[in-house]
Amino acid sequence: MKAEQQNRKAPPGSLTLGVSFLTHLLLILPILYILVVAFHRPEQLFTWHPICMSLGALMIIEGVFSISGEALLSHKLSRANRITIHWIMLTTGLCLILSGLIIAIVNKDNLNKEHFVSFHAILGLTTIVLAFLVATFGIIANNTRWLYPRIRPVLIKVLHAFGGITMTILFIASVIAGSYTHWLEHQNVGDHDVGKKLVFASLFIAGVLVLFKPILGAVSRTRVLIKTPQQPSNT
Repeated sequence: MKAEQQNRKAPPGSLTLGVSFLTHLLLILPILYILVVAFHRPEQLFTWHPICMSLGALMIIEGVFSISGEALLSHKLSRANRITIHWIMLTTGLCLILSGLIIAIVNKDNLNKEHFVSFHAILGLTTIVLAFLVATFGIIANNTRWLYPRIRPVLIKVLHAFGGITMTILFIASVIAGSYTHWLEHQNVGDHDVGKKLVFASLFIAGVLVLFKPILGAVSRTRVLIKTPQQPSNT
């Protein structure tokens, strides 16, 4: 019981709660915009590509946020529970992302078009491959005893942290790049120039807020990793 209490975060202040709420809002609003535009033509197969991809990216980014800096709910949970929520959200997100990828491939085949030739497609595929690698490495990071003492746990956690940071940046970039494709321009719903700018601004600011603590944590662990152990004195 005492250990569980120690693993819980202290109650956050008003500023922390406000930043947490703002971050969630900035993540959700551009995804809602993409969903509204996509559902304008739900009968089209490709429509479900941006739906699955945007929802999957949201789940993954929220999963990163839940374990690092989210304050509205996570401060009430033990670290073990936060890790559980983290991998559940990432697994759900990866399933949605994989579904979106399959839909895009099938749609390209139906139209007899080449695969992965645009910047958005190449960036998206790179991000998906990295995401699955990071997720696999996350299993090891949560079970460092498997490799201890051959590999120091801090090294595994540092690699997983930097991989997760890179993955998050690429997912945000992929969603933004997707909003600048011809698909959005072909949807007859509102002023898409304004929409694209709002998607970019919202996700960019949200990304900075989401990654602030993970970057500080990764840097701190890196310092521990490269710190030379002190040699015992002979005197």
